[in-house]
Amino acid sequence: MRFLALISLVVVLGARAPAPKPSPPPVPIAALSADDIARVDAAVRRAMATYRIPGAEIAIVSNGNILYRHGYGVKNLASQQAVTSNTRFEIGSITKQFTGAAIMQLVEDGKLSLDDRLVKFIGSYPAANDVTIRQLLWQTSGIPSYTTDKRFISLAERRSGTFTAMLDLISNKPLRFTPGSRFEYSNSNYILLGRIVELASGQTYTDYLFSHVIEPAGMTQTATIGNEAQLSDFATGYGPNKSGTKLTRAPRFGSGWAWSAGYLVSNVGDVAAWDNAFFGGQVIAPKDVTLAASPGTLSDGKATMYGFGWVIDSQYGHRRIWHNGGTFGYSASNMTYPDDHLAIIALFNQVQAPAESITARIFDALHPEIIPVHPTPAPNEDLSVTARAKEWIHRIQTGRIDRTQLSATMSKALTPELVAGAKAQFGRFGPTRTLTYLGNTVQGSSTVYIYRVDFGSDSLNLILSIDSTGKIDGLLFRPI
Repeated sequence: MRFLALISLVVVLGARAPAPKPSPPPVPIAALSADDIARVDAAVRRAMATYRIPGAEIAIVSNGNILYRHGYGVKNLASQQAVTSNTRFEIGSITKQFTGAAIMQLVEDGKLSLDDRLVKFIGSYPAANDVTIRQLLWQTSGIPSYTTDKRFISLAERRSGTFTAMLDLISNKPLRFTPGSRFEYSNSNYILLGRIVELASGQTYTDYLFSHVIEPAGMTQTATIGNEAQLSDFATGYGPNKSGTKLTRAPRFGSGWAWSAGYLVSNVGDVAAWDNAFFGGQVIAPKDVTLAASPGTLSDGKATMYGFGWVIDSQYGHRRIWHNGGTFGYSASNMTYPDDHLAIIALFNQVQAPAESITARIFDALHPEIIPVHPTPAPNEDLSVTARAKEWIHRIQTGRIDRTQLSATMSKALTPELVAGAKAQFGRFGPTRTLTYLGNTVQGSSTVYIYRVDFGSDSLNLILSIDSTGKIDGLLFRPI
């Protein structure tokens, strides 16, 4: 079961791909032609058929204006009610953008500092003296994610969650690394930030978020998981059964378990309003928008690909700032292209839908002229490494992990739960059709190899990091 993932296709991040050379941005889109819409619709419907997605809702926003907003399929398989352009879905970890903004507002109000230690607010957590608020935001704290605890799923399906209950799942676990030394996505970081919002503001997290962030952003259709029973035009969430042969209704998420890491429910219109308000400097000061949407920095000075609830990377050299979300039965992506003045938002009611990959394919549909038909292989390819990359794609798809090939850190990070989730996700892509070597770079004592992987149904980038002893110490799949 995938929950609140950073990137649904991430196995583990132990390396960062080098930034590609920027491309000249296309002229901002003023309107969509009939051909544009036909290509977009075809891309969405193709993905829905490939991944067995019952319903979808998308929005394409240019220069702050919604050019296209459309619903596809059904929001409930039993009733066969159609998804509309206003249907609400759980948006999962996109919530983290809102938590990051709330923290920055409190910084601007002088109620906390990014360099405050966690112990100032939550002294009950054993490692609180070692971690700063900035490290929580940047996902460099080393605090393990409460959602990877083997007790989490059964608890979240049975009863309501509380901050104390979530903290109990990690309190007795050691830090995974020295704070600031590595990036590793952890939902615990943003749960702790939610509690900091409460203690610094004197309000509940929900009251603060809606009064200071959501309502000022002009979002009128946004609610929380705990309010779903009262919502009209809400999509039912689905996932595969144990055998993977059919879709079943996803279990209800116990109220409170996602909270400040991923509990918002919204539609594409409200997410578009959020993008406009946030990047327009209406929620936090413009200088803080720049900080929040910039890559974090490790203690050795190297940059990551994560800001304050935003992933920062590029597509064909076009800068992207985005995040995805996944909860029980839902998948979502909010992908912005700031230099193109473009945002693409997609919401789905199937947990295994690769939302971030689908939004990237919508970008392709809008700009077919910039998509390379197939990249030219880079020179000096090491065929033994390429063979190993192909081997590990197969291992991820089948769940047959050879831990003798992994560094100790990588083996520890690649938990059985993560392996099972990756197998379920990648198994639907089918066999590798082509694997194209794109180059390598040296990061510390490791060499990072970059490939493009073309499956029968989609294409992704694979980033494979191998340390000086020949062990794999990083493996990342991400949308092109």
